[in-house]
Amino acid sequence: MNGHNNTRLLRSRQPTLRTRRRGTVLLTVTVVVMLISLAAFGFATRMQTEHKAALATADQLQARAAARSGVALVGAVLEQPRQFRDTFGGLLDNPARFRGQLIEGTDFADRPNRFSIVARPLTDVATRSLAAESALRFGIDDEATRIHLPTLLKWDREHPGAGRYALMHLPGMSEIQADHLLDWLDADSQPRQFGAESYADKDGAPGETFLAKLKRPGNRIPVCLEELLEIPGFTHAHLFGNDSKRTYHYPPAHAADPVARGSFRDIHPEMTAAWDDYLTLYSGERNEAADGRPRISVNQPELGILHQVLANELNLELANFTIALRQFGPTSPGTDATRSQNIAVDLTVPATYRIESLLDLVDTSVAIPTGENKPPRTLASPFRRGTADLYTRLAAFLDRCTTTAEPILTGRISLTTAPREVLLGIPDLDAGVVERILTTRQARPDPNVTRNSAIWLWTDGLVDLERMKRLLPRLTTRSDVVRFQTIGFCDTDSPTYRLEVILDASQKPPQIVRLVDLQRLGRGFDLRTLGWQSPVEDQTLEPGATFRRSSQRKDSLF
Repeated sequence: MNGHNNTRLLRSRQPTLRTRRRGTVLLTVTVVVMLISLAAFGFATRMQTEHKAALATADQLQARAAARSGVALVGAVLEQPRQFRDTFGGLLDNPARFRGQLIEGTDFADRPNRFSIVARPLTDVATRSLAAESALRFGIDDEATRIHLPTLLKWDREHPGAGRYALMHLPGMSEIQADHLLDWLDADSQPRQFGAESYADKDGAPGETFLAKLKRPGNRIPVCLEELLEIPGFTHAHLFGNDSKRTYHYPPAHAADPVARGSFRDIHPEMTAAWDDYLTLYSGERNEAADGRPRISVNQPELGILHQVLANELNLELANFTIALRQFGPTSPGTDATRSQNIAVDLTVPATYRIESLLDLVDTSVAIPTGENKPPRTLASPFRRGTADLYTRLAAFLDRCTTTAEPILTGRISLTTAPREVLLGIPDLDAGVVERILTTRQARPDPNVTRNSAIWLWTDGLVDLERMKRLLPRLTTRSDVVRFQTIGFCDTDSPTYRLEVILDASQKPPQIVRLVDLQRLGRGFDLRTLGWQSPVEDQTLEPGATFRRSSQRKDSLF
């Protein structure tokens, strides 16, 4: 009886247990579905994040490639002869070529990649692209606008005191700082008047003796200007100024007033003019003519070859006179001098005279012996003052010929773009001549007048012939080493990439000698100023298209 009752009791409980089992399974399934949903949501979120990161990385790489395209363009133009650079529109100030340039092959939909080449303003030079409210120029910065530090030492050796004199024209430079810098650069151990060949090392250990803390200068040319921060009294503000974002930002009065640069600290004491604007470690200029051919060395030993080349490239009169000058040297001009194209030079006579300056041919004569008891025959130079086309013919001669066989010329200062402070430091160039140079180049030159050779200082009457001979090796009107910023960009939603580059094209192919990544400093300039254009209206996506429309969110997957 009890067993029967127990059986009935168990049967009565079975539905309740089954009901509980069904509820547990439902709850378990619900939890599992929720976990799977959360995992799927987390996976989708991570994929969305990865997609955004992939898009951002791709845009960053495209912007970097666009910026490097700007370097390639400048290098390709610099590698060409000077004549090509002129037809290209020049490198100094060329917004048509260097502002918002579209990269071929990226003009898909409405997101083309572009780049701009920008440089600091030239307050003493008239430019087209520099607006009154903007410190931005679409072009390159010639390193010949700065004093080449190895050349500074050369000036100081040739003219004692010239090194300090040149440095003292830099804003904020003191005599002590100038002599410290020169003692750092030269190889000797003799301190200058205000310099030092040893000084206390502020980083020395506290327990060290005074003599142990003394530190010697580098006594060498530094690898980079940052090394000069080890010189006592040299601060980051002195060397690189207050332009921490590298945007060439100057107060409006400084950008607009061409003479403000000379009194920059007086007008804007809160700003610091950077010595980096006036000093450089890089210099170079290919010793070639405007058409890219190597120049003819007038001091080569083979007079027969020299005569043939000069006669073919220039004219017979100049060839004859140059050979005669090499053989017999110069003499005072005479009234009975004859034109050299009317004689036949004896190419068997060896050379006895070296031409130190191409201007030695100007206003001079050569006396050629004609035999015993006979007066010498005097040849007149083809370059004589008073002739109407003297500048044109002399400039062509200087462009095609040289006195040195060196393939690269270094240390020459640009007469076209160098600031007042740099020009004032050049030996034999006084303040009065500098002011006339600045006045001349600020004005728009007449289209028929060219100043592609430094000898215009003499032909325009700014200096005499003897001073021009001394100045000629120190001056140039072009250079093959340039500095600029290149900025790659696409649109307002995409990242930009900014690089500062010093490119040396004095050798082929051009070499990047210094590259500074400015990405951490941001874009620096307004996109519209750089040449960005508004996107076009939305276009219908065709099958297989992979671009994003202008109205489409950058992080959109579809």
